[in-house]
Order: sequence, then structure tokens, then C-alpha cells
Amino acid sequence: MKAIDINQQRKSARVFFSSPFGGLEEEREELTKKYWPQLSSMCKRAGYEFVPVDMRWGITSEMSSNAATIEICLREMDRSDMIVGFFGQRYGWHGFDNLLQKSFDVAAVKYPWLNDYRERAVTELEFLHGHLRNPGKRAACFFFRDKSYDDLKLQLAEEAGDKRQARKFLSSTDGPKAAEFLADLKRRVLETKDKCLAVHMNYKNPQEGARLMYETIEKFLKEEILVRSVQKLSPLEEERLQHDLFRVSRLAMGGVFVGGEDYLQKIDDHVNLQSKEGSPKYLVVTGDGGSGKSCLLGSWSLHHQEKFPNDAVVYHFVGSSSGSTEPRKILKRLLDELISWFKLKMSNQKESRKENFTGTGGGDIRILIEDLSETVTNITKAGFRTIILIDALNKVDDIGKTNKILHWLPRALPSNAYLIASVISAEVQMVTELTEERGYATINMASLTEKEREQIAVATLKVRGKALSSEQKKKVVHKTQTENPLYLKILLEELCSFGEFFQLDAHLDSLLETKDTKELFYKCLQRLEVDYNPKEYDGNLVKDVMCCILVARQGLSETEIKSILKITDQMWSTLYFAIEEFILERSGIYRFTYDELSQAVKEKYCMDKSTTIHYIILLVDYFGARLREKDLVYDTTIPDRIYTELPWLLVKCGEKDRLIKCLTTASIFWSLFSDENKYDLVSYWNATGLTGEEITALYQKTLNDQLALLYLKEQEKGGEMIDAVKKLATLAFQMSVYQGDAGNMTAKSAYSEEEIRRDAKVAMDYCEMANALACLLVDTEHFDEAEPLHREVLELSKKFADEWPNGWSRVATSLNGLGVLHYKTSKFQEALEYYNKCLELHRQTLEPTHHLIPDTKNNIGALYKSMERWEDCAKILEEALEMYEEAYFGQLPPDVGGTLLNLGMAYLRIYDRSKAEPLYLRALDIRTKAYGPNHHDVGQTLLSYSSFLLNLDAIKSAETAIRAAEILEKSLGPEHIFTLNAQENVALGYAVAGKFGDAHPYFKKAGVTKYRKGQMNTSIPPLNAGMADYYLNNGHHEEARQLFERLVGTDFASDRDFAALDFLDEDLLGDKRPTRPYEETVEHGIEKFPKSAMIFGRLLPKLAKSGDSQRTLMILGKGDFGPEKYNESYLSFIENQHRKQGLDVIQSAHEKFPSDTIILENLAKCHAFYEDFVTASTYFKKLLNLKPDDASVMATYGRVLAMTGKTEEAKKMFEKGLNCAEAQNEKQLIEQFKVNLNLLNEM
Repeated sequence: MKAIDINQQRKSARVFFSSPFGGLEEEREELTKKYWPQLSSMCKRAGYEFVPVDMRWGITSEMSSNAATIEICLREMDRSDMIVGFFGQRYGWHGFDNLLQKSFDVAAVKYPWLNDYRERAVTELEFLHGHLRNPGKRAACFFFRDKSYDDLKLQLAEEAGDKRQARKFLSSTDGPKAAEFLADLKRRVLETKDKCLAVHMNYKNPQEGARLMYETIEKFLKEEILVRSVQKLSPLEEERLQHDLFRVSRLAMGGVFVGGEDYLQKIDDHVNLQSKEGSPKYLVVTGDGGSGKSCLLGSWSLHHQEKFPNDAVVYHFVGSSSGSTEPRKILKRLLDELISWFKLKMSNQKESRKENFTGTGGGDIRILIEDLSETVTNITKAGFRTIILIDALNKVDDIGKTNKILHWLPRALPSNAYLIASVISAEVQMVTELTEERGYATINMASLTEKEREQIAVATLKVRGKALSSEQKKKVVHKTQTENPLYLKILLEELCSFGEFFQLDAHLDSLLETKDTKELFYKCLQRLEVDYNPKEYDGNLVKDVMCCILVARQGLSETEIKSILKITDQMWSTLYFAIEEFILERSGIYRFTYDELSQAVKEKYCMDKSTTIHYIILLVDYFGARLREKDLVYDTTIPDRIYTELPWLLVKCGEKDRLIKCLTTASIFWSLFSDENKYDLVSYWNATGLTGEEITALYQKTLNDQLALLYLKEQEKGGEMIDAVKKLATLAFQMSVYQGDAGNMTAKSAYSEEEIRRDAKVAMDYCEMANALACLLVDTEHFDEAEPLHREVLELSKKFADEWPNGWSRVATSLNGLGVLHYKTSKFQEALEYYNKCLELHRQTLEPTHHLIPDTKNNIGALYKSMERWEDCAKILEEALEMYEEAYFGQLPPDVGGTLLNLGMAYLRIYDRSKAEPLYLRALDIRTKAYGPNHHDVGQTLLSYSSFLLNLDAIKSAETAIRAAEILEKSLGPEHIFTLNAQENVALGYAVAGKFGDAHPYFKKAGVTKYRKGQMNTSIPPLNAGMADYYLNNGHHEEARQLFERLVGTDFASDRDFAALDFLDEDLLGDKRPTRPYEETVEHGIEKFPKSAMIFGRLLPKLAKSGDSQRTLMILGKGDFGPEKYNESYLSFIENQHRKQGLDVIQSAHEKFPSDTIILENLAKCHAFYEDFVTASTYFKKLLNLKPDDASVMATYGRVLAMTGKTEEAKKMFEKGLNCAEAQNEKQLIEQFKVNLNLLNEM
């Protein structure tokens, strides 16, 4: 089958390493073990495969004897993005050796230029083809080792009597002309330095040389090859990306699925023949581990999506991400993917259709299966085909012995929908369930034939620029175990990472001694132990890292591994890059790529229970320590890594007492009692063996401890009320619900569904807690969870209203809660309806002076403010104020301060300012008397008042804001957003008053902190613009530079910000200017502001210096710039000696502005400069038509005509010009015309 041409196919970054065969082994070793793994990792993260082409063992003895050496090397160069050349003192094999000349004969057919270099070494030929024959065409860098190093190595070899080693460092080893040829090559490389990425003529030693090579390659790859746009992904897209990366990682190298044609065709036939009655709708792919099932499903899905883009193809690779093994999450993801696909497809339809996309929030497997079936039905009814693929059913979590095998896998799908799955053959029960009980059709993955093994080996090594000898190939192909694709893949990867040509046969033989993939990984672990166990580490680092990853639930992050094992960054990095091919990284968590590797690690290191528990305890101690760092209050945010790993690990190591302590930690309970985690919570408690009553008693103690803790915190805050009982009501309610879900009904009997709906007292207690929880969910913006709870409370409140004290008022409170929810979700009309119903019920059931009536009016007033119904807002808030005064006997509560501020804003929109100011002062007075002068609510009120004063008395506004800032800093801290906003208000007041010097310290303090915390979008745009002008106009250029640095990343950034930052970086910092992130550069600025002349003015010198006319023209076109910018660009290119590129610019300018005389004149002169006088005369003729009386144009035109040989026409033009100049009294031109005419007359 041909290579699959798809966007997700692996892209490669190929780097050709060119050097003589002998004498550079140390550089190669350093590159292979230290730097290539790092480059490979960097490329992998960007979706590329790093391919280092090093012909040190890529040329087999057969190739040499067949004279293919030179041709192979140059063909590999043709496929490479970059050449990295390096030399010691040895020049390399050259001269008129028969075998070498035969290689020239073979290669010269394809590369005839080689005939001019038959005396030269193969490495020089690589330098020529990769760079010297066309400098700049391919990225290139060259490195020459200092002669002193080679002299030292030569001396040591001679003293040791090692003649073979000594030859590697002698310039005369390869012939009498070797030193001369090498010196000549160095000279030619140095002459092209400006076309190279780097040229180092005397690096000191192999370590320095390898480092310099790495730094150059890394910079090139980052800036040229791996550049790609980054966008913020939704959780669904993030998860999809993990499956996409896994799918691509399982494709055969180059996209060629060797031996897969028949399998792919079978799946095609299965899907395409389903219209026939009696054909099974479901298919399962079986086979041994590593037999290629994932590769088949991945390849087929890509192939099918390309061929049938209107099919809904959703795929799930079990084990490709954390959570991808849980049945509920599998179904949820399949459902969400199908809904996402269908919504997108429907949005592209011409007819507007309204589809019911429901069921994305359920957690119950039965409901998820129903929702999935309904969604597939909607898709098929719309005329689309649905195909669901699930790879590796054997890796799905076993979620209970009582569940029937594969109970979660949908049994029936609508017509035109298909389910394709895979499972290892060893899972006999699953295979039987699918094939015999459910009637799945079957495809069994057979072993690879010898021909297929050879094809795979050749193709895989070819991508890496390598090949095996016939004998080596025969060994690989005839080895029985290589009939398994995974075994063959790991074998070939191990060979590719091996760096010693002369030891390759022995290494291959050693690998082929293994009897299965697990043993092959065992060999890999042995090699890692030899190469990557640092001397400074006390122990076996490879073992410790592998075992820690093995025993973790989801794997471990880099930070976790380094902290657990107390290793340095360098230790970790060196090992990580060596093992990266063996581990998968998902959201920063590392897990093993293959089950066979997990088995190898377990059998090599963790066969006895004590060793396993040792490593589990290491992880338990780490995560336990992290938990102890957190606040003890129940709603403290606990990182998911802690509550996901810690209790699970405690179960695994049998630490019952520590597990109970963990589960009764309030914040752990709070974190686990959500979504899928609550099922984990049940299983953890089951592992303790405790009864429901015992668990309830433990949770009651937890509640008591939390109550005591909250009262202590209240005391620490100077008696500030926390209302601990109310705060803990939510926790108590959740614990009660959990006990019911866990089946411990004796602990939840007071809250059972039956009693809640039958017993008025129970219902009232429940509604109080449920309403508190619903309000908390609204406050924390969990609106989807809050709404059904609010509605349940409303339903129960209506049912028992007549039996409860103040029952209908409770109904009103419930209506108010729904009003707040709709207000916060911007559904203003619905909110108004709930508020009005609430107000009506309060009026019917409460005393006229009850505070709940003005509270509700206050809510309606705030709603009118958001709706900008200012007159309605003012009217109802006035009523609320009047009622508050009656209710509180003239002493308004501090909460009414918000009412006064809202009323003040309404008055500002309706009346003059004089009527609004007393309201601000009254609000300030009320809150000051209630809370004291240093409460943050007082600070907030002062902040609002300072904004009101800004256009009345700017200095007073600044002074008011200073008071606000001082209060807020004391009560909320120096970096709280309210404090920073107050500091900006101070600066704004001073700036409006023209006192920018006074504004500066407040402005800078707030701005620097907001920038550091990522809050610059909350800054005041006009203030920033005004301060920038002040800094620039008064010589405070460094302050301006720092300000523009803060501004370019904001949503309100201007083109001036980008241009000024670039200018000031260059002007103030020169060579020390920082390398800025792309988002802070003028390159990004011109994308945001394509019409900006300022930014273009900063870009043009750089573009002109590099001669990038195409980028210049693209910017000019997108910005729709006028002719003056084209002329400016042209002149800039000319000044930088890029005339040909300048010609491109001025030619494009003429096409866009054909009547512009300046452009036309520059275009004509440019052609004249290149002595293209015929073309130049054409443009001068057009110019003269536009400027018929311009004598200077006639003078130049005449000279051009003369240069084309049109002497008579030139004379006429000079005569016409002379008459024109005389009429205009242009004395200099008159003299010039006379001289030109005399010259022509003398010819």
C-alpha cells in the first residue's frame, strides 16, 4: 500500500552529519548519547521526528564493494534539511584508489560535477554538495578542531605504541596532499561564512565541538523547522490531541503499513458491505500483543477519513491518556466527539436545523449508552455514516467483579453505524463474548512473513539513513521473533541508537538472543544501566526511575520524579532523553509506552513484594508531604495529582491507618466527591473494611474538627464572622449524599429521597442545606450544577409551603436564588421574572417593613443597571432606600452601601453630578460607621468615589484613591487586584491633573505587579497611553521601554506599543537587547496591525538588510499601503545593496500604481542600472507621457535611447529637452543637453 498522505503523518527534521570516518569518534559519541536525544525530544513535542543522518555505519560493505558509497552519501544529503560538517586534522580517503574511482564513476551518472573533484575526499564532496556549490541553499554549519588537540592525541597514541590510533590524528595519513586539500577546504568554507549558520575554525576539544554543533542545530530547528502556531485547546480537543498523537506514534515509519493491504481491505469490505441483510455490524481485530492491531486501526481510520470525509469517524485508543481506560470516560468521550462532529457538520449545512444535543453531562453508564445511541441515531437520520473504533479493549479498567464482561460496550447501534474494536487473543473471555455472544466478525492479525520483515527493516532504516549488510539483514529476517511487528520495531530502534560500526554485529547478535519483546526490553534496560547511571548518584538510577513510574497509578511528572529521588536536573535530563522512546508523556505525566516494557521492569526489578512496597512508600511519603503543606479547611483546593495518587497508593501498599487518615481529611473528601472520583472514594473505603456506621462516626469527627478549625480562624482574624455552621452545612450535606451513594443508608436516613418527599421537617432541613449549596454553586459559577438543585428546592418549597413556618416566604427565597442564577448568566429577562415573583410573594407574606422586600428591590435595581434601564433603576433603588430606612429605623446596614453606589451611577446617567455625589458620601459614611475606617468595603467605596471625582477635581480624586489604596493594601494585601486598581486610580487622577511625575510611582508599582501576575488586561488603557507620552516626551526612555514591554501583551495594545518597544530595545540596549517572545515582536505586531506605518517602519530596515523582498511585498499588500511606502521600501533595498530584490518591489509597485511618476522613474532607472536599456526606455516613455514638460526626464530618456543604439531618437529627445530647458531657464540642464548633442553628432 502507498504511504498515507495525511496531515498527521510524521514530519521529519533531517540533519546530515559529515566528517571523516576516523578521528572524530568522540564527537559522534557525545552527539549520540547526549545531544541527539534532546533534539529528538524537542522535535517530537512539535510533531516532528528528528532524523540524524550519520553515515558512520549507514554504508555497508556491499555498498562499498559495489562502489555506491559516494552516491548514497549525496542522495542522503539531498533528503536533508541541514548539513553539519566537522574535521580534525585527518582529511580522509581520497586520490586515485581503484575502488574510490569506481565510486566516482557510479555517482557521476547522477552527479556529473563530481568529475571535477576526483582527487578529493568523500567528506569534501559532501561539503560541496551540501553547501559550497550553492552557498545558502541549504542550512549549513562547519566546525574544525584545534590542531593542538590532535597533536596531543597523536603524542599519546605514539607513546602507547598504538599505530592505528595515531593514524587518526595525522594529516599525512591519507596522502601527501591531504594537508593541502584540508587547508584549501577550510579557506573556501570560511569565505562563505556569511551564508552559514555558524563556522568555528578551532574548537578546543570534542566536548566543546559537540556542544557548539548542538546549539547551532537547536537554534535552526526552533526558528526554521519546528515553527508552528499554538492555540488554546478545549478539554475535548486536548484529549483528542492525545489520541491523535498516539495514533500517529503507532503508524509505521513513513506511513507505509507493510503487509497491511489485505487487513485494510477487509475493514473496508466490512464497512461497505453492511447494507446486505445478515452481515454483522460489528468487527473485532484480534492478535498477539505487538502484532500491529493499533497500527491497523490507526492506519485504516486515517485512510478512511481521507476517502470519506463526510463519515463521522470517532476513535479511542485505550491507554493513550490518563482516564482513557475508564469505561465511563470512554463512553463520555465518544459521545462528546460525536456531538462535536455533528454540531460542526450541521453548522455547515445551508438549511438551518435545530438538533437536540443532550446527554453530555451524565455519569451513569446506562444513561451514557442511551445518549450515545440517540446521538448516533440523529447522525444517521441526517444521512451520515457513523464509525466508532476502540483499540485495546483488554486495557479497559475492570470496575467490579459483579459487572458482566464488557457490560459498558454498546450492544446495539442504529443502522448505518459500525463499531470496530481490537483485543489481544489471550483475552479468551472477551473474544468469546464478542464473537459468540454478540456476533462480531473477526480479523486475526497473522505473523509477519520474512518478505514483510525485510521490507519493514529496509524502510525503517532507510528513513534514518542506515542499512544493514546482507548477512545482518538475514539474521534479522530469519529470527522467529521478528515475525512480531513490535519486537521488530524495538530491535530496529535499538540498532539505530547504537553508535559503534565495528561492534554492530556483536550488538545485533546479543539482541537476537532474546526470545520475546519483554526480553528485548530487558536488554534495553541493561544497556541503560551501563550508559546512564551517574557515578554521583547513590544507587541504580535507571532502576529507581523505572520502578517509581511502574508503581504509580497514572505515572509521574518530571518534578515528582526529581523530588522523590532527590536528583538534579542534569541527572534527570541525561536519563530522560535516553528513555524517551520508551515512555509516553501525557499532560506532563510519564507512563510506559508498552505493556511489555512494564512487564520487563517488573520482572527485572520488582519481583518481590518488599521491593514494590518500598517504591510505593517513596511515592506515598512524597504525596503525603505535599498534602500536609495545604490548608486544613475542607474547601482548600487540592491538586488532582495528590488525591488521584495518594489514596490509591495507600490501598496498594496496605497502609490501612494512613489510608483512613487520608480519607477523613476533609479536603480530600471534598476533592474526591465529584464526577468519576466519587466511585474511587467508595472503593477506597471498601478497602478499609469499615462498616457504614464506623465511617459515619469518622466523618462526624471530621465535621467537629472542621468546626473547631473555622472558629480558630475566626479568632485569628480578630473576630471577623465566618459563620462556621452555615459554611459547614454544604460539607455535611455532601457527606450525607456520599453515604447514600455508597450504600450506607443508615448514615443518610435523615436525607433519604422518600423521607424528603414525605416528611415536612426533613424536607425543610434538606432544603435549607440544598439551597445553601445551590447558592454556593452559583457564587463559584457552577451554574449547570446549581440550576437543577435550585429547581428541586423550589418544587419542595411549594409542596410544603403551607406546613412550614413562613413557608411561602421560603418559596420566595427560592425564586430569588433562581433570579440570581439567571442574572449571573446574563439571562436578564428571566431573572426579572423570578425577582418580580419573589417580590410579590414577600409582599403577600411579610410585614411591609421586612428587610427581604427592599433586598429584592435592590436586586431588581442591580438588574436594571445591567440592562441600562437607568430610570427604572433609580426609581426602584429609591424605593429600596426608603424601605431600608423604615426597616432599620434610619440606620442603614452596610450592605446598603452597594445600593447607594448603584443609585449614584443611575443619577449620573439621568441627572447632573451634584445629585449623585451625596449618595457616594452617604455610602461611605454608612460603611465606615459599620466596619470602621480600615475595612476593604470602605476602600472599595472610596475607589468608586474617586472615579466619580475624576472629571470634577482630579487632585481630590487622586487623594481619595490614595486613601483607598492604603486601606485595601492593609486589608487585602499589596498585590490584590483591588489594591492595584486603587493605585492606578491615584495615577489616573494625577495624570488628568497634569502631574505625571506624581503619578509615576503609583502607576509603575501597579503596572509591574499586574504584569508579573498576568493581569495587565485590567489596566486602564488611556492611563497607559498618557504615561507613555509623558515618558517619551521627557526623556524617561527606559521607563517607556519597560511600559511598552508590559503593554504589547494586552488586549488593548496599540501599534505604537510594538514599534516603540522595538525601537527602544535597539536604541537603549543595542547588542544586549533581549530575544523576545514572538508575541512581543514587531513581526507579531504587523499581524495585529497590518496597516501600521509605524511597525512597518521598524520592520523595513531588517527586511531590506536581509533582502527579503517577498515578505516586504506581502506586508505592503496586506496593509494596503500607498506608493510612498513602496518607494521607501525600494530605496531601502538599494541602500542595502539588494538591487534585484529592490527591483521586485518597484516592479510590484508599478503594477499596483501604474500612474505614479516616482515609482515609474525608479523602475526605469533600476532597469537602466542593470543595462536593460530597452526595458528602461519603455518605462521612460510612459513617464514622459505623464510628465511631458519635465526636462530632466527627457535628459535621462535620451541617454537611455542612445544606449539602445537609437541615435536619431536620442537626438530628437535631447533637442526637445533643450528647448524645454531653455524655456524653463534650467541652465545646468541646458549645458547637459548641448554636451549630449555634441557627442551624438560626433559619432
